[in-house]
Amino acid sequence: MTKEKFNKIWKLSIFITVLLGGIYIFQISNLTYYACKLTSLKNQHERLREENSFIRLEVSNKEPLFELEKLAEDLNFEKISQVQYIKATKGPVASK
Repeated sequence: MTKEKFNKIWKLSIFITVLLGGIYIFQISNLTYYACKLTSLKNQHERLREENSFIRLEVSNKEPLFELEKLAEDLNFEKISQVQYIKATKGPVASK
């Protein structure tokens, strides 16, 4: 092997090492970026889920009463006009 071939091989090996190091750094940088992005999106997803449940609760509280009456009619419920209680006699089972 001549000195020129040896220098070419040496320069080529240094170039390949630097190239692989650069690619490695680029990949680690991308991996870190996407890991931070994923964490951010998970936090945003959790916040939006809580906000969605809060909004659903607000909407259910503001639901008009006539829709509940219509739902009761659809389920064949009857309107109550009188309430009567059963009187229990005093004994070991029924106590005051």
